[in-house]
This record gives sequence, C-alpha cells and structure tokens, in this order.
Amino acid sequence: MLNKKLHPFILFTLAECFALLISIVALKINLKMQLYFSAWIYFGLQFLLFLFFQNKIFKLPVWFSAIGFFFTLGFYWSFNSHFISAPVAFFIWCLLVLLMGPAMIYRVPLYFTHQKGLHELGDFIALKKATTLIDLGSGTGRVLHFLHAHLTKHQISFKGVELAWLPFLFSQLRFLNTRAIKIKHQSLFEVELKNFEIIYAYLSPAVMEELEEKLERELIKGQIFISNCFPLPRRKPQEIIECGDRMTKLFIYYF
Repeated sequence: MLNKKLHPFILFTLAECFALLISIVALKINLKMQLYFSAWIYFGLQFLLFLFFQNKIFKLPVWFSAIGFFFTLGFYWSFNSHFISAPVAFFIWCLLVLLMGPAMIYRVPLYFTHQKGLHELGDFIALKKATTLIDLGSGTGRVLHFLHAHLTKHQISFKGVELAWLPFLFSQLRFLNTRAIKIKHQSLFEVELKNFEIIYAYLSPAVMEELEEKLERELIKGQIFISNCFPLPRRKPQEIIECGDRMTKLFIYYF
C-alpha cells in the first residue's frame, strides 16, 4: 500500500535510509566483537539491503536498482576519504543528482533507443513525410541526432524536451550549430503537442497513464504518437513495429 500512497522518490529515500541504518548497526556490532572486515563488505551489505527494501517492501520499479547502486556507492565514497577525496566525492554526488534526480522524481530513467529501433523509426517517419517531430524526454539528443542525419532529404523541424540538467546541457552543446533541432529544458507534461505531426517517447510504464490522458486532451486528427517499448495502458496501437529483439517495439497510435 505504501507504494501507492507515497511518491517513489520518498520510497527510494526510505529504502536507502533503512539499508544504511542496518549497515551501521552491523558495523558497530562487529567492532564490539573485534571483527574487522573489508569496507567493501559493508558496501555490499548496504546495497543488498537496499535491494530488499526496494523490491520486497516498497516494490519500486527494477530500474531503481541501478540508481540505488550509484547512490550507495557515492555515499560510501563520500565517507571514506582514503578511497576518494572530498571534492571529488562532492563532484560525483552533483553528477548523480543532475543525471538521476529527475529520473527518481518523475519516474523516467535515461533510456537509449536501440540502433535497430532508430532505423525503424527513421524509415517510418520518412514514409509518413512528416515535417515536425518532438521527442518527449530527449535525453542526450541521440534520437534527434540520428533522425536529422538519417532524413537529410526531408525538411523536418525537430524539437526535444528534457528535464534532467546534465543530458539537457549535453544536448544543447551537441546541437549548438544545428538550426533544425531545438532542445528545451521542460517537463514533457508542460509542452504543447498540437503543433507536431509526430510525437515520439521512450519513457517508463510509471508515466504512461498520465501521458495518455494528456494525449487524449491535446492531440487532434492526423497526429501520430510513437512509444518505444511501453504501450499506452488503455488505447490499442494501430501498428506495432518489431525492431529485431524481444524487448524493442515501436507502438504506433493514429489520432
């Protein structure tokens, strides 16, 4: 029930805190018993405890495991100066927050579209002769970069919205001299979709219901929504494009 009442970011924080507290208790007991183990043993214990709380107690999505690993590692390094200096530890923490903070808050991790999926997406867009496209959660701009290079014969205006600062800044630098691609630091739920022929997204199951409601409100006849891997919960796709592996599929919705 907790995972329905509390935000995943709060549940993630609780899982990390509980794991840390138990690890500290285990460390103190071992010190009293004069048992001295490698510091990595306590890191492993803390991470395993986090996995237990994440999966069994709070039932968070599996991709929180990767975030938990890096945050546990960052915490461990921060308090073990003989492994890494304090300024470097602080820098690592800042990078983790910039990269993963929005992922935890908005439940959308940074996914990279498979190369085969990029080619299938490019062929589909070329077939539809679209002139405008938006990538919801554009990350480092990999999809837009590929499409711009793949569809050089087509006059297409590309836009991306990204909320995580680190991928956003990277994509800004990436497209500094590319007029056809514009990236905006904005939530995908705040951007207006009515001016785009094709809307593409590679998000997570956690936000698909809310996104479907937005699409139903804003999209008009003739617009196309493409979701990588994760279908909308209620609306049935008119097409499904297989991308060469068991995981990657493009779900096509005509409005």
